[in-house]
Amino acid sequence: MLTFALNVVIARSLSVASYGIAAVQFHLINASIVFLAREGVRRSCLRGSKGDAALVAGSLVAVPAGAVLASVAGAYFRAQDNMPAVMQCVAAFIELLSEPMYVYATSKGWFGLRTGCEAVAMVAKNVVTVWLLSSSAAAAAGRGDDVMMMSWGQVTYACVLLGCFSVGTWFRVGGVPAVGRVDGAFYSFYVTFTVQAVGKLVLAEGSKAVLAVVTSPAVQGVYGLVNNLGSLVVRTLFQPFEELVFVTFSRTRHDGDGDEHDEHGEHDEHGGGEHARGHRHEQRVLLGSLSEAVCIVGGIVAAFGPSYAYVALRLLYGARWASSDAPRALGYYSVYVALLAMNGTLEAFLHGVADQKGLMRNNVALVVASLAHVGLSVVMVKTHGAVGLLVADGVNMVLRIAYSCAFVHSYFRKECGGLRGVGLTPSWAVMLALGAAAALARASEKSFLGVETGAPVVVAPTVAQMARHVVVGCVLLAAVLAVVLRSSSSLARTLLSVRKQKTQ
Repeated sequence: MLTFALNVVIARSLSVASYGIAAVQFHLINASIVFLAREGVRRSCLRGSKGDAALVAGSLVAVPAGAVLASVAGAYFRAQDNMPAVMQCVAAFIELLSEPMYVYATSKGWFGLRTGCEAVAMVAKNVVTVWLLSSSAAAAAGRGDDVMMMSWGQVTYACVLLGCFSVGTWFRVGGVPAVGRVDGAFYSFYVTFTVQAVGKLVLAEGSKAVLAVVTSPAVQGVYGLVNNLGSLVVRTLFQPFEELVFVTFSRTRHDGDGDEHDEHGEHDEHGGGEHARGHRHEQRVLLGSLSEAVCIVGGIVAAFGPSYAYVALRLLYGARWASSDAPRALGYYSVYVALLAMNGTLEAFLHGVADQKGLMRNNVALVVASLAHVGLSVVMVKTHGAVGLLVADGVNMVLRIAYSCAFVHSYFRKECGGLRGVGLTPSWAVMLALGAAAALARASEKSFLGVETGAPVVVAPTVAQMARHVVVGCVLLAAVLAVVLRSSSSLARTLLSVRKQKTQ
């Protein structure tokens, strides 16, 4: 909540155009370097490294990879005399220095340490950025220094993150973790997952690249604000949950040696088939519960987000942002969040249990989806701006979900008949409750605010009108949660058991 509040202050302090440069263009620079350097390393360490020393050794690969990427990108922007962008490259490299400690903490299940380090770093980044933006020198300097202040904030984040991980790991381990030799399996997984990371980067950030090239900084600002606000749920709930799913199923795969080399559960030699069936039954129950949980959270965001987007932006960011295209874009993003939740869980399962052939087939599917996504993004951005980009993102996510569902169906076909036997979605009662809540929330918005969902606001509603609309939403949310508790009573127990296993 503290970092969110500071982000609100930053958005209020910047012009829409300056916010667009920081949220879209700078994000592309930093995210591309960090993601390409570490994504393959993280997955490969958890899948292909046996023992702590080998895991630490494998994670060190991210540092030279990041150095090369940051140097190439930094040289390009230095030639363009774009110093704020150069600083983003420096910040990305500093952040990658903490990668070995991040991977070690993940393998140990130290999610509290990870969360604490990232939270402290984010608070420090936002505090420094707010202080710089509010200083008299920055206020008098104009937009050029505004974006420079944002880059200083990113450098602060990287330095504090490195410091916190160093101190936290030192106290947990009692020194520096031992570094061994990289396992042979690590490199085969590293190549596969790094190729996959390129496809995922294009899928995740390709639309932002199109936005940066095709549209103005003002349109980028609307998308950047909506993406940062809408992805708050993704960053705080779904991303850690996705990592938990990957770690959990990677370990269950290693535990189930009877089916380690058979993706479709057909191994039945020397009694191994019975063990494999029991192991796969455990995986099926776990995947069904985890998928149901994220679908419920994502469904709540999709049901209430479109009808409460204007109120959220008006109260948090002010009339300037609320009168822009941001409320409509945030409504679309709310639906997109539900797709992100489903896709993240299914892909984490796929990456955790698939063999090398399965991972390579997934890479091919990602490349095809990437090409379709970029092409659709170009068309939709030109015609519908930020909203069009969100529609293209949603179509892309549906394609990825479809592929993951096909994998799940094939993986569990022998055990329970495929996808239907796994039960990935909530009960009909929960889905009907979400649908009814969405319809009633839209009716409340029209009645109390005098606008249709996603339509431009001609006359700004009063605080009393918005308050009545919020009260209706609270009542509807309570009703939905009551249905969830009644229909999914075993879900909480399953999730608590997973958490207990991860902390042991």
